[in-house]
Amino acid sequence: MTIDKPLYELKPSRISFVTNYFLSAVLVSIVGAVKALGLYINEVGIAAAGGLVLILLVIPEIARVRHLYKITPSQVVQEVGILKKQRDSIFLNNIADLNSDQNFSQRLLMFGDIKIGSSSGAEKIVLKGIRNPREIVIELERLMHEYGKDK
Repeated sequence: MTIDKPLYELKPSRISFVTNYFLSAVLVSIVGAVKALGLYINEVGIAAAGGLVLILLVIPEIARVRHLYKITPSQVVQEVGILKKQRDSIFLNNIADLNSDQNFSQRLLMFGDIKIGSSSGAEKIVLKGIRNPREIVIELERLMHEYGKDK
């Protein structure tokens, strides 16, 4: 089965990983403050801190490469994986449940998750860490209405 040309291609937003970036900045600041105060920190401690910062910064990029969400005129497609891709899709006319999910901090930073359930109840797709999820939900509702009229 072929996929229509995507109207939207979405990835998890970098802002959804703000905790990782904050922890990295705190760790770098602590090491910098220790060095600035002239306190001793051995090479192993600096290497461990550097490794942790590297891990905290690489995790978001791996997640962004692994997850791709496509919204076409007829379906929502979720592709997950780097070497092995898993593809799930729900046709717009089969969507029964469509919600955006944001906690307080996510609303402040304008990102969140979009949960899409099929009419059969068996399929569910969660678009994680999406920028402006409410706008995407409104657009999906518009497409569902248009697709329902045409088909």
